[in-house]
Amino acid sequence: MQEELQIPSQTMQITLEMPEELKAFNWGAFWLTFIWGSAYNIRITYLVLLSSLIPFVGILLTLGLSIYFGTKGNEWAWKSNKFSSIQSFKQSQKMWAISGWIFALLGISLLIGCLIFLNSLLKANNFNIDDLKNLEQILGQQY
Repeated sequence: MQEELQIPSQTMQITLEMPEELKAFNWGAFWLTFIWGSAYNIRITYLVLLSSLIPFVGILLTLGLSIYFGTKGNEWAWKSNKFSSIQSFKQSQKMWAISGWIFALLGISLLIGCLIFLNSLLKANNFNIDDLKNLEQILGQQY
C-alpha cells in the first residue's frame, strides 16, 4: 500500500509494507523490550514486565517473549511510520541494538561481579553450610 504525499517542491513515497531488506532479527526489541516498545508505541511489549513477576516460569516466558519481540521488532517499528527512509530506519535500529547489547553486557558483568563478591565474602568468613542450620535454630528461638 503506497500513498503519495504532496509536499511543496517534493513528492515523498510512504510505504507501509516492510521492505524485504529489513526482515531481520531486532536486537533492540530483544534486549530492551518494553523500553524499545514504548518508543514505538507497541504496548504488547509490556507483557515482559508482567511475565517477569511470575515465579520460576516467568524466566522462560520472558525469554520466549523477548525472542518473539526480536523476530517481530523490525516489522512493528517500520509500521510505526516514524522513519523517512530505509536508511534512517536501519540507523535507528542499529543504535537500539548497540544500546541493547551494552545494557546486556553491563547486566551480565554486574551479576558476575556480585557472585564473585559474595563468594569472596563467604570464604573470608569461613562460611559453612552447617552455619545455616545453626542460624535457623538461633532465629527460631528469637521469634
